[in-house]
Amino acid sequence: MKEKRISNSSVIGGIGLIFQVVSAFFIGYEKLYYLPALIQNCVVLFFVTYLCFHSKSVFLYLVKDFHWSIFEEIGDEDLLNLNYLWVAYCLLKVGSKIMGIIKLDFVSLYWLVFLLGTPLNVLLTAISYLIVKKKIIAKSSGVMSSEK
Repeated sequence: MKEKRISNSSVIGGIGLIFQVVSAFFIGYEKLYYLPALIQNCVVLFFVTYLCFHSKSVFLYLVKDFHWSIFEEIGDEDLLNLNYLWVAYCLLKVGSKIMGIIKLDFVSLYWLVFLLGTPLNVLLTAISYLIVKKKIIAKSSGVMSSEK
């Protein structure tokens, strides 16, 4: 009997869903509303840091479930420098929420959280994809340098 594996995207989605449900309990409390999201970002930052310490690529972890052949051509060790970008992204999200909760009104914090959420995530994913593609081209032409 084949054992069914839980996908990485299911884990990420499940964590997000749990924190969204918790956030719903804080509706009406402007500053507390973003507290669950801050905790979620801290959990993600911890996990990203864990992947870094174990020499695993954050980006390859995120796209693993999509089974795109382009990502099978490159290993974790080739993308470790890209992890710094993902750690910086997580730190930016955590720091902005902390500063926003302390200093900003609800509407300003809402826009800050939005802009540093989906739009920045899409941009970071696109940049990561382009870096992966560049490394694959370099690797296939034999120009891949060790960047450790």
